[in-house]
Amino acid sequence: MTDEQAAAIALVGITAHLGLVREGRLERGETILVNGASGGVGSTVVQIAKLLGARVIATVGSPQKAEAILQLGADYAIIHQAVEPNLALRKITPGGVNVWWETTREPDFDKIVSALASRGRIILMAGRDARPPFPVGPFYVKSASLHGFVMFTAHPDEQRDAADDLNEWLAAGKLKPRIDRVLPLEEVATAHRLQEENTIGRAGTLAGKIVLTP
Repeated sequence: MTDEQAAAIALVGITAHLGLVREGRLERGETILVNGASGGVGSTVVQIAKLLGARVIATVGSPQKAEAILQLGADYAIIHQAVEPNLALRKITPGGVNVWWETTREPDFDKIVSALASRGRIILMAGRDARPPFPVGPFYVKSASLHGFVMFTAHPDEQRDAADDLNEWLAAGKLKPRIDRVLPLEEVATAHRLQEENTIGRAGTLAGKIVLTP
């Protein structure tokens, strides 16, 4: 693989692995919803979930992103601007999803919990400043669980275990980092602006990682 691919996969790959394996305990045959699947982490979660044998439903913001995420292995792609995701989910999986992976900064827990199957797991990887309402009753009667984590606090042994799987999948061509664009180091300010517009401003103009080259 290229240096650009290696740079793009390291953080998102370990994040996805920790969330799916250590936190989500995703099992073969289960169904996972990846909300915001076209980004760097989301697209990696889709691929690793498929490698682990799960059925993957992805939400994205445009037909182009839907096509791209289906090519990465998602079984279904829901364009959230065209249809209410939970309505589409009920048709795809009436019993709910086993794992809901949330990438947005302001999660809607009413929608998330209503979409869970019994003993469903919610994985949070964003929203440090978020203070959303939480439906305690519907959550606990489903015996659900909520998992928030950051890869930076994972023990080196846990990161190494994740990296071993990533290296195996990358060597076999089964995992592909999603890179939106490669910019020279001189354009680092542009990269920061793009990241801020998409992370905070929700511009929707990025679909993958930004890689800077010296």
